[in-house]
Amino acid sequence: MIILVFIGFLPFFSPVIVNPSVHSAAAIISLVDSDNDGLMDNIEDPNLNGIVDPGETDPMDDDSDDDGLLDGNEDANRNGSVNFNETSPIDVDSENDLIQDGTEKGLNAPQGVNTDLSIFIPDQNPASVTDPLDADTDNDSRQDGQEDSK
Repeated sequence: MIILVFIGFLPFFSPVIVNPSVHSAAAIISLVDSDNDGLMDNIEDPNLNGIVDPGETDPMDDDSDDDGLLDGNEDANRNGSVNFNETSPIDVDSENDLIQDGTEKGLNAPQGVNTDLSIFIPDQNPASVTDPLDADTDNDSRQDGQEDSK
């Protein structure tokens, strides 16, 4: 017997086929999001070794890079790779303009509960945002970090 299970948050349901006669750690962990960040543990730790290796997010930390954005919000398609129009969940400043991704998005508080507040920089003026994927949002030849006082 094969069971079709849907996991994730609307509108990001992902079908997973589960064979109840096979009880592997990979099958079980694929249904778990330990930190509730929107990324399944097997996406955050694809080799399932329980160690946060280079290039992996932490399945026990909803904000692996401490920029205030949930890992699952940065990896919008939830595939474990940084794709076009996604910020990196393991790089606090995806385009290196000296402003954290969460700050550029106007966050004055983290989205999750595991953000290290000694690293996160809240936006002091959330009404004014810049693009965390464009180092020079207004195209004036000066990086956003040179212009923004946060």
